[in-house]
Amino acid sequence: MPGETMVFPDAAWFYPAELKPFQSANTTIHPKAFIFHAAPIGQRFLDALPERALSGVPLRYIRAS
Repeated sequence: MPGETMVFPDAAWFYPAELKPFQSANTTIHPKAFIFHAAPIGQRFLDALPERALSGVPLRYIRAS
């Protein structure tokens, strides 16, 4: 929510909260900076992007090499 601050004590709290907007997006997804590691949570982010795109949500993803 605008103007609201949330504190996440560790990755176990942060990543699921960060993933929710990806999974429920219905207008656009424009991730700005993500590092995807070979870990289950990274795979969940990677799975959410094409899933939403196939649902008609415009997706813009830029990966730095």
